[in-house]
Order: sequence, then structure tokens, then C-alpha cells
Amino acid sequence: MNTDEQTHVQIWFAQLMGARRLNFQRAAEGWLITLDGFPMSYGETQEIATGWAYVMSHKSAYE
Repeated sequence: MNTDEQTHVQIWFAQLMGARRLNFQRAAEGWLITLDGFPMSYGETQEIATGWAYVMSHKSAYE
């Protein structure tokens, strides 16, 4: 990720956490992050799970 994307991820995360739309749950793989109750991604750490959730919600499958 470049600097602009990292800044956007931080803003995106802060807004969704402030609105209580993102949740973390412990999972066998590490962490599951959900958005509005829907599973978004897994990660070994919360930071990795958040990064993947951002990618899943912002990037095209063709990028």
C-alpha cells in the first residue's frame, strides 16, 4: 500500500469503529473481522484482518 492508501485505511477504520460497524472475533486462524455482522476477512493479527477487510471492500477483483 502506498501512503495515500494507508491514510485512507486509517480514516476508514476509525469511522467504522466509531460507528461500531466493525467487530473482531477470535477464530482458530487468529482474528475474524465483521462489517455490519457479515464476515469480511481473517488474519493472524487484528491489523492484518483489518487490511484484508479494507482490500475486500475497496478493490476490484481485477486490480
